[in-house]
Amino acid sequence: MFKEINNFLPNNFLSDILTNSFPWYITETTKIKGKAGKPYFFHLLYFNEPNSNYYEKIMPKFIEKLKIKKLIRAKLNLYPRTFNIEEHNYHVDFKYPHKTALYYVNTNNGFTIFKNPYKKISSKKNKIILFDELSEHKSTSCTNKDFRITLNINYEF
Repeated sequence: MFKEINNFLPNNFLSDILTNSFPWYITETTKIKGKAGKPYFFHLLYFNEPNSNYYEKIMPKFIEKLKIKKLIRAKLNLYPRTFNIEEHNYHVDFKYPHKTALYYVNTNNGFTIFKNPYKKISSKKNKIILFDELSEHKSTSCTNKDFRITLNINYEF
């Protein structure tokens, strides 16, 4: 169902790109069952075509290493620290068969949680999870770092 790979890219690959001047965009809210969610930040690198000047700096290494034939979407997500870890709602990114790679940019105490079978995966810098996108999953915030950053890649191969 899913595969975890540690030390996926050269150390500090995205840390060198995601500096204080990297442009982030705010989105309305995360979805949290039973209560209002909180805003989070994103940077859309690709959605059916390149959408960012950072696309060429970031995506070629992932495309080559994952052997991606057709990229659907690549999006960075930044979840600010919360007082308690907040679990977002379960979801699938797109409701048709494809693959997803979730890359952890920084180590923190947030998680990715899969619904069936239930599995909780820790956020560890330079780790990637590969899974079938029709697997329901959810993200969380973190409490021990200023933010949690992931790169979500949807693709066909």
